[in-house]
Amino acid sequence: MKNVKLGKLWDYLHSSYWFLPAVMAIIATALAFTMLTLDRSGKAGIDYWWIYTGGADGARSLLG
Repeated sequence: MKNVKLGKLWDYLHSSYWFLPAVMAIIATALAFTMLTLDRSGKAGIDYWWIYTGGADGARSLLG
């Protein structure tokens, strides 16, 4: 009986238009808080080689 109710609930949620975007938003929020916590702790040791640090003149030449 309980499995039938859970199955119906799963079918209802899974067929809903907003189910997948809601799950993705929840996961993205959890990941954002996790990354902020890691960044603030300073223990992550992340290498920021991918961030552009060339300044205004470098950005102008890059876009030109």
